[in-house]
Amino acid sequence: MVLLIVVISGVLLELPDTFNPLLNDISPLYNPPTVQSALPADGVRLNIDRATQIAQRYYPSAQLRWVETPQNDRAAYWVMLYQAGEPSHRFPKTTVWIDQYTGAVLASRDPRWQSGGDTFISWLHPLHNGEILGLTGRWLIFASGFVPLVLYYTGFVRWWQKKRAKIKGTPYKSQ
Repeated sequence: MVLLIVVISGVLLELPDTFNPLLNDISPLYNPPTVQSALPADGVRLNIDRATQIAQRYYPSAQLRWVETPQNDRAAYWVMLYQAGEPSHRFPKTTVWIDQYTGAVLASRDPRWQSGGDTFISWLHPLHNGEILGLTGRWLIFASGFVPLVLYYTGFVRWWQKKRAKIKGTPYKSQ
């Protein structure tokens, strides 16, 4: 059962272009905003510390997880925060987009108000990596990775036993 959960969640995570449109038909999925930073005359960018301070003021009880820095002169800082109750500590959905020059909050996402489809997607990583059950869940997922090896080995042994019995000319009887 654990291996089945890992496989299904892995397929859903790996092929979002295939499954997300189907899921979107059932429950509308979050569509990230298209944001652009204003181009000031001086062109001085906020430092990353200031951008994270602004995001944390927007969600004061949230914990910083990671920051995507602007890739060009029109992009924005993309700050990911974790709020209590989110299923994934590693891949939280609380997001604040911040203008790289002015520090203005251009958009934000609060997963406490997301659709059922987004909630389903939010649970995929914690299911896939075992985070849902803490350290025990991670060990369980790790151990389930050996199941295919055990199945391969036992299948090979059974095949070899039957082949040897056929070569000797005696029918193989399983016990």
